[in-house]
Amino acid sequence: MRGRGYGILMDLLLGIVGSMLGPLVTTYILMDVWSVSELNLFATLLTFGCAALVVLLTPVPARGRLATLTTLLLAGATAVALQPVVSHDLLRKLQFKNQIFSHAQYERVVENRSGIITIESSPTGAIIYGDGTYDGRFNVDPVIDSNLISRCYMISALHRKPERVLEIGLSSGSWTRVLASYESIKALDVVEINPGYAEAVLKSENARVFKRYGGDNFAAIPCINDSEAGMLMIWQLAMRELKGWV
Repeated sequence: MRGRGYGILMDLLLGIVGSMLGPLVTTYILMDVWSVSELNLFATLLTFGCAALVVLLTPVPARGRLATLTTLLLAGATAVALQPVVSHDLLRKLQFKNQIFSHAQYERVVENRSGIITIESSPTGAIIYGDGTYDGRFNVDPVIDSNLISRCYMISALHRKPERVLEIGLSSGSWTRVLASYESIKALDVVEINPGYAEAVLKSENARVFKRYGGDNFAAIPCINDSEAGMLMIWQLAMRELKGWV
């Protein structure tokens, strides 16, 4: 009975550790390395690998073990072979569902642990989505105004000679592009929670335009949410609010 109880305890302990490490490793490490499709394939192969390990550690007849391992190997090979077919247009299918045929192909996709950024072609300015939600268009023409960029041109009416500008959220970078053309602005800071936007947008001509019009300091400021200092701040806030309850 003691041995059986110890085995059950270890099963519970390993289950708890696995349920904690799985999301942490996937969210904070793997999602910055692999795409959703690649993660799905990895999870499938890992499942087959764990099943093979169980078979190897279980006292079963050699013939049955060989047959099971062969089946798992073939299943893994099938998963690898079918991965391009299964993952084809996966993000577009998840986002647009039955309206997928009324939307253009993605021009670019950026995936990381902060989210998924996609850019869809459009004649009035490519559309940028953040985690499947509309987040703006690539357009700086106030006549087309498909993204209401005309609001950005009103800054000159609100401030005679702005020199420092703080922009919260990069989106398509269209506002950044317009602000960069203001000759009076000497410092333009952009704060964005998802570094993928900088990868998808900021590596464009915005910085060069800003310098050409006399700007001195063009910088993208990453959000501190996932930094050590940011996590410590969240922990302290949570402990303060839970004080007296836990």
